[in-house]
Amino acid sequence: MLWKSRSKSAKKKCLHGMPRTSIDCYSQVSVSAQKGLGFDFLNRSLSLRCINPTKLGKRKSVHLLGLKKLQLVLDLDHTLLHSIQCSRLTASDRCLKNLAVRECDPKCGDLFIDVKGEWITKLRPFVRSFLKEASALFEMTVFTRAQKPYAERMVKLLDPDGCYFKSRVMVREDCIGEGYKYKSLTKVPGMESNILILDDKENVWANHSRNLIQMEPYHYFACGSLKYNMLNASMDAPALANPIKMDESEDDGPLAMTLALLREIHSRYFDSDPRVGGMDVRTLLREL
Repeated sequence: MLWKSRSKSAKKKCLHGMPRTSIDCYSQVSVSAQKGLGFDFLNRSLSLRCINPTKLGKRKSVHLLGLKKLQLVLDLDHTLLHSIQCSRLTASDRCLKNLAVRECDPKCGDLFIDVKGEWITKLRPFVRSFLKEASALFEMTVFTRAQKPYAERMVKLLDPDGCYFKSRVMVREDCIGEGYKYKSLTKVPGMESNILILDDKENVWANHSRNLIQMEPYHYFACGSLKYNMLNASMDAPALANPIKMDESEDDGPLAMTLALLREIHSRYFDSDPRVGGMDVRTLLREL
């Protein structure tokens, strides 16, 4: 009876602040969700109304600063991994399919092939150590222009236990502009002064270039690789039984160097002024 009484009261006073597919979550009244703030990165049909995004972002930052954490937004393709269709493999790379592990066993190895044998993926050297160590300093979010099913598969390879990203995966539908061309930090709850971005493309972050650490693009497979083209290797080169692929260094490659930079920024941020709004990662990044 008490629950029913409170429910009636809630319906009478409800401001319809959380619509889901045009139905308020609390009062079950039909409302327009068009005016809401999209929270579809948590649930595709969820939005919030009557809320100040700036205040929400500040609350998020206050919580994370209490944990001595900043925020890190990560791209997938050519930043953390390289993935292509098997049909695009060159003759010299086709034997890699025999060395790849099925995606259903993501904790084994760093070269994977999907269950249909259509896509092959190589994780960037040092990426597992990078994610583990960065997660102690940053709350991490994936932001990719890829479609959701593909993004979920790649995140599963990078984070098989779901401990680094949880539900924080932004995909093509979260991008803005015609043709979903741009990524935006307005989709990531938090103060922009506390958010860093890792991406191999600068042009997709037109409004947030100051937050960006631009990564050297990672190309492992020959197709589409500038390094491969510079070697003038033939697409008709014979396949090798035991190919020796050149790859980035685990110890001093791009991800290892980037982790060192992130540690330095994190250290300077909290050593200088840990108050909310007291420091700005964009300023620190520019100084380093």
